[in-house]
Amino acid sequence: MLAESIICVLVAKELVYNKIEEAAYDFGVPKEQLMYIIKNEAAKTRDGDYLPCGDGDLHLTDPTGKPHQSRGVAQINKYFHPDVRDIDAYNYKYAIEWTASRLREGKCSMWTTCRAYNKLYGKT
Repeated sequence: MLAESIICVLVAKELVYNKIEEAAYDFGVPKEQLMYIIKNEAAKTRDGDYLPCGDGDLHLTDPTGKPHQSRGVAQINKYFHPDVRDIDAYNYKYAIEWTASRLREGKCSMWTTCRAYNKLYGKT
């Protein structure tokens, strides 16, 4: 477990930022919007480095009472997206491209942070 944690922290912010820029260009979505989602969704260390292996939303439950699990830098929810394997959700490259493709499809509302971004910057 310690080795996994160390590897997780080794993914530098620069790698994440570079991938966001690349994916925004490749998928034709606003870089600022994609950056805002990842920046505000991803778990971080005390030093501000991204934790691609971070989980969230464990306080939420599905209709059966089982906790939700949102995974990785894009916090891909396992309950709502069971088709996304853990190995992919925790892969920052996959997760950023997955997020960019959803934005291209007009699915911003699946992230509260995207809705907040749109409200903050007057986007629809």
